[in-house]
Amino acid sequence: MSKSMKKALMAVVAGAALTGAVSAQAQVGEIYEAGNSGNPLTTADGTFSGTTTLAYGGGPNITCTLTLDGTVEVDSGGATGRITVTDGDISGGFLCGLVSISGFPWVSNDVAASDLAPISSVAQDVDIVFEDQIDVNLCGNDLDFTAVFNNNGTTVNSAPSTFEVSNTLGSCSLVGTLTVQGDDIDAVQN
Repeated sequence: MSKSMKKALMAVVAGAALTGAVSAQAQVGEIYEAGNSGNPLTTADGTFSGTTTLAYGGGPNITCTLTLDGTVEVDSGGATGRITVTDGDISGGFLCGLVSISGFPWVSNDVAASDLAPISSVAQDVDIVFEDQIDVNLCGNDLDFTAVFNNNGTTVNSAPSTFEVSNTLGSCSLVGTLTVQGDDIDAVQN
């Protein structure tokens, strides 16, 4: 083998080793569900529900329970994740019956693993953005929606995760907190 080929081969081997070392240091997103004995998952289904207040035009504020069902997932390499809302419901008093939501599924923009809370300190706000997907009959169609996800607690699955909502939705505003129902779901970087 010539001297220049040996140098080229050494450069390729060194480059591959460096690439492997950098990849090993990359932050990886993981999902933990309280009912899954502490092992990380790539997907978890959950329901988030809570009291929200919808203000629209000159009408009265409408306080209802908003329930969203969906899936939290990370890609196979753990570099990004997303939330897909598959269904939703608004319930409560008479005025709540006047409000409907649709346009499902709502698929969030990707969230980088580096934006998630580290596993050593799980409570951290992460913006989850849904663009041009939300339909609310009193407010408009193809609306943007942002929720702030927080694992809460000091360790994985030690406190219920929440979505904090404070949005303008077309001609309306929506404020409230949705809390995970059933087993807690946390998304962290490790």
